[in-house]
Amino acid sequence: MKRVMKHLSANGFTVFRNNVGQCWTGKSRRITKADVYFCDVGDVIVKNARIFHGGLTKGSSDIIGWKTVEITTDMVGKTVAIFTAVEVKKNEREALAAAVSKTEHNISQQRFVNAVKFNGGISGFAGSEEQADEIAKTL
Repeated sequence: MKRVMKHLSANGFTVFRNNVGQCWTGKSRRITKADVYFCDVGDVIVKNARIFHGGLTKGSSDIIGWKTVEITTDMVGKTVAIFTAVEVKKNEREALAAAVSKTEHNISQQRFVNAVKFNGGISGFAGSEEQADEIAKTL
């Protein structure tokens, strides 16, 4: 992940880590001694608990950001940011497999990547700096 992010940054992209997940939130109280709750030292009780969902959306890519480009003749001198999303896998083989896998998780990721591409963004699966380069060339 860090290698791909550094590589994209060095090639003109502004990128951020997009953590997607969920956790419990609410009022918390750290347990410092055994209590009638039968908790261990270090446990946390969350009162009025509710689930918090973080990140852009289900299936959104690990890395998001933009590539700034100059527009052609009718807008000479102006620049725009092109939304960029890269789903990072452990290696090139896993990146290629994820792009065609039919698991529910990978289908969500494929939908996000395809939506970004369909709407003019830069997106894909990468397991190496070289695969990130291939995604960047789709501009």
